[in-house]
Amino acid sequence: MHNLQRRLSIDFENIKFNGVAVSVHEINLHTNKSENDFNYSIISKRNPMGKDGKPTAFIEEARCDLEVSIAIE
Repeated sequence: MHNLQRRLSIDFENIKFNGVAVSVHEINLHTNKSENDFNYSIISKRNPMGKDGKPTAFIEEARCDLEVSIAIE
């Protein structure tokens, strides 16, 4: 919101945004559950190989798709 206000202030001198609201309508967590699994597992992406050709440290991060609406006052 702040960045949008700064960009629009070039053409509209007195524009000011007072608040923002974010509403999440749908969330799709990237998970997988095989037939014999008890729990769901997150689907994560692999980090690139290091300079020595070995895998880099793996930090597990969940990913998701969001459908949101943003309202700016």
